[in-house]
Amino acid sequence: MKIESEKFNSIRKSLIKLIPKQKAFLQSLELIYSFQEGSTNQHKHTLSHTDSEGNKTEIITISTNTPHVEPYAIELARYAFLYLVADLLSYRDLASYFLQSISALYKHFSIEGKEDHTIIKYSSIKFDTTSGIFATTLKENSLIFFSDDFDVDNFSYKPDHIGNITYFCKTHKTSFNRYNLISALSIPPAFTHSDFIYKKALGVKKTSTILNIIETLNPGEDSTPYLLKKRLIETPLSDGLAFESICEEILAYIFSSAYDNLKLRKQVPTHQGVRRRDFIIDNISPKHPWLADLRKSGVKYILFDAKNYEKPLATNDLDTFFSYIQEQPRFGSFGIIISRKGVKENAKTHILYRMLSKHDEIIVLDENDLIRLIDLLAIGHDPISLLSEKLSELHLKC
Repeated sequence: MKIESEKFNSIRKSLIKLIPKQKAFLQSLELIYSFQEGSTNQHKHTLSHTDSEGNKTEIITISTNTPHVEPYAIELARYAFLYLVADLLSYRDLASYFLQSISALYKHFSIEGKEDHTIIKYSSIKFDTTSGIFATTLKENSLIFFSDDFDVDNFSYKPDHIGNITYFCKTHKTSFNRYNLISALSIPPAFTHSDFIYKKALGVKKTSTILNIIETLNPGEDSTPYLLKKRLIETPLSDGLAFESICEEILAYIFSSAYDNLKLRKQVPTHQGVRRRDFIIDNISPKHPWLADLRKSGVKYILFDAKNYEKPLATNDLDTFFSYIQEQPRFGSFGIIISRKGVKENAKTHILYRMLSKHDEIIVLDENDLIRLIDLLAIGHDPISLLSEKLSELHLKC
């Protein structure tokens, strides 16, 4: 029996406003109620959708002890949204998502794109303490992402080294498929920190749209990382003080686990107060190996500058920061600029030229980078490795 839910319909209307391109899918959703008698009487609520050709697909069925669907309306709508995301997401974008996580955990990884599949390899080295200090085992794991309806059963793959092989194909029953992806995204905190997947699948550019969808489908979200993202997105452009305030909180969140006692200083003046540096982190006894390497190379303090400009930074916008680095040897000719809109291409080239001439090394983080740092830590991954990865990319371009 087809039923209506006031709450479900309200959520559907909100989603249509946020992602109008998906109106047809959202309007095709319908709820069916059935009752199954037995030793335990079960009330079943089935969510399904009908495609443009009239084919009906069951998305999910939940069994409850009540005939009322309202208490489960948000859960059903959330599952429908994830079903849509999983259906629209390309296997290449799914591979990119997993590569982001792998690059934050492993130093040795590679990606190889084929015509109808993508292969990601990542390696770990295990020392065999029972066989002596030089006895090691190389384990290379492979993740293979296939296009929809690929003939996975007749696919043959021979890895170069011993390791696990995992197949990803949304339409294949025994691979990591659509329903496995939905389950993975449903588990907190993944649902509120999978912006990359949602943007790619839905073709949405604005993070604010994604956050509005998350709030619609997960009302009352009040975790620290989510609130940091929300405040960042809502901070008006050109409001320097507000941007510095949220940047301070984000830096404290990101770097808190990298030191036993994080010392984050803000608005640090030079002698006689001629200049003020936005943020400085004392790089004392860092627990993260990349930060430890920075200290060995002379970075006793990590300098940050926050820019909330409406446009990407130009070359002349970098000059003051360059001078900050040069005037204090304990900065180790290294610093990080947080620019809401990033930098122009000519400014990127200027940064590379200064690296080539061995003047200084600078990482620039834009709004999306800050969000990714927050997301990585929120789901238990290493955000500092993203900074290491960015610096490595610059080194390889020089």
